[in-house]
Amino acid sequence: RRIAFLISDQQLIPHGGVGQFAKAFAEMCEQINWKVDFLMDKAPSSSLADELEGVTYIYPDKPLSYSEHTSTFSFSDSINFEKTINFRDVILKAFSTNLYDLLVCNTTEAMTAAYSYSFNDLLPIVFYTHFHSMIFRDRNTNDVFVENFQSFFNAHFDLPKVIIGTQ
Repeated sequence: RRIAFLISDQQLIPHGGVGQFAKAFAEMCEQINWKVDFLMDKAPSSSLADELEGVTYIYPDKPLSYSEHTSTFSFSDSINFEKTINFRDVILKAFSTNLYDLLVCNTTEAMTAAYSYSFNDLLPIVFYTHFHSMIFRDRNTNDVFVENFQSFFNAHFDLPKVIIGTQ
């Protein structure tokens, strides 16, 4: 089996919950002899990337910068379309040379990019979330993200032919 695991460089850190999940996922894949490619929005910058054995890192050749997005949303966060485009580009790059048995979208912006290609008609797509506001949608748990962010990505969980995952 070959798995495309979409994760943002921002989340691939050793002291974060998402990074630890990615590490455990990569270790599991190695133990069961599955090939895992981390499809990233930009080149990995964390020391965690050096620790993971058997992982192939694929990222866009010329990723878009997030500086304008960051300056626009300095006290909250919203949909990062530059990140979505970077995931779109890395998906195209990865699929130009690889066939996958499963896509695991571990970053919200990766969900939009992956779903837009209709891969869900060809192979399973897992939208994996670590946000409790996306699991318990009836609760108002908005802390960092603007309400539109949550509404936009919560709608992804109602799309046909996707699998929702969480810890």
